[in-house]
Amino acid sequence: MALSVFPTPSASTAPQLTGLSIPLGLTLRSTYTTTTTGITYPSSVTQVWAIVVGGGGGAGHNIDGGGGGGGVCWGWTSPATTATVGAGGGAGGTGGTSTFGGISAGGGGNAGSGGNAGFPGVLGGGGGGSGTAGMPQGFGSISACGAQGGMGAGNGTSPAYKSVAQRGYAGGGGSTTLGSGADGIVSGGGGSNGGSGGSGNNGVYAGGSNGGFAPNGGGGGGYLAVGGNAASGVGGTGGSGGGGGGQGGSPGSGGNGCVLVYY
Repeated sequence: MALSVFPTPSASTAPQLTGLSIPLGLTLRSTYTTTTTGITYPSSVTQVWAIVVGGGGGAGHNIDGGGGGGGVCWGWTSPATTATVGAGGGAGGTGGTSTFGGISAGGGGNAGSGGNAGFPGVLGGGGGGSGTAGMPQGFGSISACGAQGGMGAGNGTSPAYKSVAQRGYAGGGGSTTLGSGADGIVSGGGGSNGGSGGSGNNGVYAGGSNGGFAPNGGGGGGYLAVGGNAASGVGGTGGSGGGGGGQGGSPGSGGNGCVLVYY
């Protein structure tokens, strides 16, 4: 678990320029986008501040939904020697969980397909969009930091199934009737039915477009990179740092998660 005794930052927290506060006086030392072992630190470092993002959810086939963005958690923890980075979900797959020290963040929910509802996110991940008429969206989840992932878009006639994808720390994925993925403070949801992916990192990294190849959808922007545009028969890939995958004949995968370490 995360440490309960925190070092005092050199001043009050910085303005939330990208949606997450970083204690002043700290410097970004390392960014991990794949699982890394054997991490070392100067002997004087006893605690670090980390931002941990899970992998984005994978999209569905053809006219199925888009994947939800990866969840996030942050805080002080011991200087771990391993950063576990959750992989983005493949076709119809939920994003993986990322872990650093006592901090974990889960993956975005995968899109509904084959008559299924959208799947919920995990540990802060956004919900996947519904891919079948009359089916509900996947719900967003909450990380241990209290960061709420957005709900995916629904696809049906009842009011409960007709909501657009919702914004959160992680955006929800689009559905076949409400195609655009939602923006996220950290990661955007993937698009469906020609819709664009939601932006990531509070609008810094845009979601991808359909690239002129509707009904394929664009990938959601991640915490570190833009979402990919769709191509002929192919959904856009989620951006690095948890972007959700865009729907396509060949579905877009979610973007891998990430771990950022400050001290």
